Amino acid sequence: MNKIDVNLPGVRTYSHNPFTPDGLADNAIRALWEDRDGKLWVGTNGSGLDLLDPKTGKARHFRADPANPKALSGLAVIALTEDKAGNLWVGTYDGGLNRLDKQTGSFTRFGHLASDSNTIADNRVLTLLPGPSGSIWVGTYEDGLDQFIPQTGRFRHFRHNPKDPFSISSNAVRHIYQDRSGTIWVGTSGGLNRFDPGTGKFYRFTHDPKNPASLSSNRIRCLGEDAQGSLWIGTIDGGINRFNPKTGKSIHYTAKDGLPGDEVFGILGDDNGFLWISTDKGLARFSPENKQFKVFNESDGLPGDEFSFGGYHKGRSGKLYFGGFKGLSIFNPDSIQATFPHPKVVLTELKIADRPRTILLRDSLIRLSHTDNSIAFEFAALQFEKPEQIRYEYQLKDVDRGWVQSGSRRYASYANLKGGKYQFQVRAISYEGQKSAVTALSIDIKPPYWETWWFKLLMVSTVLILAFALYQIRVNSIKQNNLRLEALVKERTEALRQQSLQLAQSLEEIRLQQQEADRQRTRAEEANRVKTELTNITVHDLKNPLGGVLLYADLIKESVGNPEKTTQLAQTIKDTAKGMLHLVSNLLKRAKLESSFISLQKEEVDVTLLVRAAVSRNTPLALHKEQLLLLLGETACYARVDLDLMNDVFENLISNAIKFSPPRKVIRLNVARIAAQINISVIDEGQGIKPEEKQHLFKPFQRLSATPTGGESSTGLGLSLVKRIVELHGGAITAQSAGPGKGSTFTITIPAAEPNAAQQAEAIPNQSVHALKHT
Repeated sequence: MNKIDVNLPGVRTYSHNPFTPDGLADNAIRALWEDRDGKLWVGTNGSGLDLLDPKTGKARHFRADPANPKALSGLAVIALTEDKAGNLWVGTYDGGLNRLDKQTGSFTRFGHLASDSNTIADNRVLTLLPGPSGSIWVGTYEDGLDQFIPQTGRFRHFRHNPKDPFSISSNAVRHIYQDRSGTIWVGTSGGLNRFDPGTGKFYRFTHDPKNPASLSSNRIRCLGEDAQGSLWIGTIDGGINRFNPKTGKSIHYTAKDGLPGDEVFGILGDDNGFLWISTDKGLARFSPENKQFKVFNESDGLPGDEFSFGGYHKGRSGKLYFGGFKGLSIFNPDSIQATFPHPKVVLTELKIADRPRTILLRDSLIRLSHTDNSIAFEFAALQFEKPEQIRYEYQLKDVDRGWVQSGSRRYASYANLKGGKYQFQVRAISYEGQKSAVTALSIDIKPPYWETWWFKLLMVSTVLILAFALYQIRVNSIKQNNLRLEALVKERTEALRQQSLQLAQSLEEIRLQQQEADRQRTRAEEANRVKTELTNITVHDLKNPLGGVLLYADLIKESVGNPEKTTQLAQTIKDTAKGMLHLVSNLLKRAKLESSFISLQKEEVDVTLLVRAAVSRNTPLALHKEQLLLLLGETACYARVDLDLMNDVFENLISNAIKFSPPRKVIRLNVARIAAQINISVIDEGQGIKPEEKQHLFKPFQRLSATPTGGESSTGLGLSLVKRIVELHGGAITAQSAGPGKGSTFTITIPAAEPNAAQQAEAIPNQSVHALKHT
């Protein structure tokens, strides 16, 4: 059966007619595909596969036949796709995967065998995607993600592993999608996954109730892109999400924003920048630019309001196909230019002091006395198409702070208005988001005489004159007394002033001399102490490396005929020199920090961003040891710090955690503001700290029992420098460990600073978990 609806020109609908055997086999449409030849394949919920000719409405049926091994293996066709060779792949809910040879009409079946792990994991196939080299990605109902390799005829399985954070988030796969950049996204009942084909790892994005920028729901049903390349996510119970792959943040749109229903079945982007979204309560056209929805449903001529899972497709021709439980709709988005007249609003009734005065609405200006200061309005929109969906907003200028959203309520009232000039404004918003022109009415309420300007001016003038007279009388009395006292006080004050001035000058000279002497003595003592310490440390820690350099230089002389050995020795000398340079740099930095000449160059910054930058710089080192850095933090944690010194602190703590942690371990960093303090914690799974070594942990040149797990060097200066820098910022550092082999936690506490308004506007929302992207 074929019909063209007059309410939506350009939309063609199809439904099953039991008296037309060559029409659609079923009204329940679960899969659609326009192949490269322009033919439309239709998967039904229980009547197999149809090849539909949209021009005639006639269909060729492919039914399941258990007795015929070359027939379709199931009746419920849920997924369709086409490979590069032109073969049609058919996913069924009751018979596994099928490949159709369109020339012969024969099917090749790929079903699950419990005895063969190389077969498909589950016969319940929900989604398909062509992969590289002719492979096919297969999403199953509850047995994970499969990849069919045609060269071997085997299936590669990807399943959820609770112990592996890089496994797929759920075995219930609902949609596989490849975006324009080639990235493969997998939507499951446990969140969104980005798949890395090179490593076989999945990077998860899930709903976090504490993070409003996370996904609105983990129960993902479909994925799609708009004309600008933004990724959109449809959920079962959370509407749609605009997802930013770079930040992992989402913007949500639900029924509260105009979406007909929060249960979304399909998302298709057209070439005009609109999204077409099928739901359980109708079809919506959404404009990402102005955030408005236009809803089409059965009253507009669609077969029904409830669409189906998998029943949507955008063909090469640009046509959009949507299937539901009452049939199929086909249209070109360019043919639907849904424009409707703006609703016009009229004022229908006016009440003054609760008495009807509608006759006054004939004038554009209403003049009232101060006793008539309680006014009520009734209004209505002259809109006859879906009037129940009309919404209103109004305002009384200089009384309301802005437009008052009244929904479908057509009434507004104001009581005890002061004298003055007002303007009441009202407008309507149509069901498709169009706003009407503003209908306005001017009102002039005459104030009572005690509120007039001349009366207020008279009262103010009288009070000022009386106050001035009293003031002058009082001033004259005080002046006489003051003249007598001034003469006496002036004489005695001058004598005392001269004596005090001489004494103050003498004391100031003595104080300055003593202060200068103390400063010079302190500088001399500090310089001598730093010089002595640097000399002792340099002799102690540079003696052995220098001896090694001399030895390697002699070995180079003996290895002139051996270039490879000479290169190795030269590299050894270079590495030794680097270590010596690092030691000297740390010694000089410590001397500077311990001296009294240090001056902190403080700036107000977001500490979370500093920690995140240090994490990024240390990512290559962590990846080299197959370690995972996780940042659990809050933004808008502002403090006044010296950027260079505080970067040294974070760099030292993170590199130490990597250095003293075994490979394939997780290092967690947490930034949180608690009251007036900011806490930064570095938590590793490394060698831990012996109880007897804790008291020596922050002393310079202390070499403890823990050793680097990758052969890295250690001077013993790092933690002492960290402690000194933190204390210069008015903070403290602590270390905790349950014992050897049980990891360590280093916590820095520094004073917080309140962010200004500009910083709050620029602060990004919280990111509860930051998984570093592997490059």
